[in-house]
Amino acid sequence: MGNYIKEILLITFLLTSIVPSPVVAQVWELALFYDGEILRADREVQPPQNLISGKTAAPSRIIDSKYSIRVLSEGTEMYQQQIRPQRGPQTVEVPYMAMADTIEIRTGDIRTTVIDISESRACFPNGVCEFERGENELTCPSDCFNRSGTQYSAETQALLQRENGVIRDQEGTVLLDVREEPTESSERRFDSDSSSPGTGPLILGVFLVFGAGGYWIYRKVKKS
Repeated sequence: MGNYIKEILLITFLLTSIVPSPVVAQVWELALFYDGEILRADREVQPPQNLISGKTAAPSRIIDSKYSIRVLSEGTEMYQQQIRPQRGPQTVEVPYMAMADTIEIRTGDIRTTVIDISESRACFPNGVCEFERGENELTCPSDCFNRSGTQYSAETQALLQRENGVIRDQEGTVLLDVREEPTESSERRFDSDSSSPGTGPLILGVFLVFGAGGYWIYRKVKKS
C-alpha cells in the first residue's frame, strides 16, 4: 500500500508540474568517460555533476543502445536517456527534477556510477507543503499549489503568518501565496515588466512530462 500511495503522488507531481511558472529551467550536466566498453562518470572531474540554470534538456529518446542515464526518486525511475557515447571524455545533460535524489549511469544492466543528488531535492510529496525543505508552488506544486485543502507544516504556517500570507524570493517572485484574493495575480507567474516566455517552452515541457510519465507507466505495467 505504501508503494502504491507513493506512485500516485509521483503521477500527481508529474501532471501538476506542467503548470506554467517563471522558474528558470535547469539541467544536470554530467561529466562522463567512455573507454570503448564501459560508460561511467569521469574520475578526473569531481563532482561529476553540475547543476546549470537557464537551459532545458532535450527530450528523452529510446534508441538501440545499452548505455543509459537514469534519474530516480527513492528508487523509482522518473527519467531515462539512452545515448551512443563517443570514446573519451564527454558531457551529457539530463533535466533537473525536484523529486529526484539519484542519477545512475548504466552499461547494460550494470550500474557503473551512482550519483547522489539528494541535496538538490526540493519536493517530498506527502500532502504537506514544507517550505523549510525547499518546497513551494514552483518546485513542488503537488504539495504546495494553493488550492482548497492544502496543508502546510508548522514552520511554513508561521512564516506565512509573518509575511502576511505571501512568500517571495529575493527577485520578488511569489513562492507561496495563501491570500484569499491576491491583488497581484499577474505577479504570481510572470513579472508585468517582462515579456511572455512564449508557448514553445511550455509545449516542450508538456512533451517531456507526458513522455516521462508514459514511459514510467509502461515500465510499471511491463513489470506487473
